[in-house]
Amino acid sequence: MMADPVTIATDNQTLYDLSQIYLDWVQANRKPATYDRCKHYLQSFITKAGRQLRVGGLKQFHLTNWIDNDNWNPTSKNDAIGVIQRTLNWAVEEGYLVRNPIAGMKKPRRKRRDVFYTREQWTAIKEHARHPLDDFLDFAYITGCRPKDARTIEAKHLNGDLVIFPADESKGELEPRVIYLVENAEAILRRLVQKHPTGILFRNSEGNPWTKDSIKCRLTRISKKVGFRVIA
Repeated sequence: MMADPVTIATDNQTLYDLSQIYLDWVQANRKPATYDRCKHYLQSFITKAGRQLRVGGLKQFHLTNWIDNDNWNPTSKNDAIGVIQRTLNWAVEEGYLVRNPIAGMKKPRRKRRDVFYTREQWTAIKEHARHPLDDFLDFAYITGCRPKDARTIEAKHLNGDLVIFPADESKGELEPRVIYLVENAEAILRRLVQKHPTGILFRNSEGNPWTKDSIKCRLTRISKKVGFRVIA
């Protein structure tokens, strides 16, 4: 202990206390969705491991026992471990810790969620997609962009045959995000810009921007009609 008092002092912190400091930082510096995800997994882990668990006592088996949950798929387990690792890495960078005791822990491989629809399936989907949802689906289908990107496009993002989200609005906030537009996709946006020169372009029949949940509800109803799962 006398040979390395700094490590002993930092390792003696409880993971709970450290998590509260980290969550305050995330709330002030990251998007609300990021904060909610971090809070969810940190609360879940600390409930399982206990508030008195100290960083120096944290072992890989604590996380292994935590994610051993039949209700979690590999992607959820990957996210869960990732949140704990990022918390500790941040603490090392900020000087709260000297080391991350689980830095080398391997995470389950994320499960891909790719879904491919045949021409016949797409025709069936479109038959039940009433306006203005059809504009959103057509744009997503033509461009292959992330549903969230399509939901948040504004006239200010349109630059010729490109949609450009600045770095502070793109995923990860590291560099601009670009959607390349073919003629049909650009035509949809140009038409919507005439209706909504400011604010979100893709809106529902009441004039409100589409949300993740409202699109999911519509597609769930379409799924029942076409007989297969439809997702954005």
